[in-house]
Amino acid sequence: DGTGALVLHPYPVDPRGEAPDPRVLLDPILTTNDHLGVGQVLRTYDEFALATTTDGTMVRVQIAYASVTTLQPGVRSFSPSKDGGQFVWESDDGDLSLRDLAAGSDVFLAHASLADSLYPPLSRIDQGIVEINLGAYDAPKRLYFLPDFDHIDIPGDLQLKARLDEHRWLTCYLLSGLLDVFDLRT
Repeated sequence: DGTGALVLHPYPVDPRGEAPDPRVLLDPILTTNDHLGVGQVLRTYDEFALATTTDGTMVRVQIAYASVTTLQPGVRSFSPSKDGGQFVWESDDGDLSLRDLAAGSDVFLAHASLADSLYPPLSRIDQGIVEINLGAYDAPKRLYFLPDFDHIDIPGDLQLKARLDEHRWLTCYLLSGLLDVFDLRT
């Protein structure tokens, strides 16, 4: 039914001994979402987990203490950064926003769906870019430039392959495979 529990299975203190009993950290949570794409309802890290409860509330679970912090109600799915410090979340209304946990801020990005994204929106955040598909395959893609969130729309099937310098990227169209240089600031 797409639900379950977030359970910690601790290692034994002595490897020759028996493992401690599993600890339920949060129950129930969503374990699957109802659409494809990069949106998630559960992501685990070494020290914490990001999860979505069955009522659509996104939470952060501190694994060592089993403490739960509410991050956002009304979440359909989310797509976190590699370290979990930022995430793009999709509201029940189809709005995408970027949350920065350290700054405690949200920035509205677009009315779109994570189900339409081919790649995680924050896969290039270390290069100062947030990438959002604005619809299905033939819809444009929006690139946001951090930290000020200036943005441009590019063809939805244009793929960024490698950064050449501050503004230029080696790109190719998804179906053609032909490489080209694209200046993102013109």
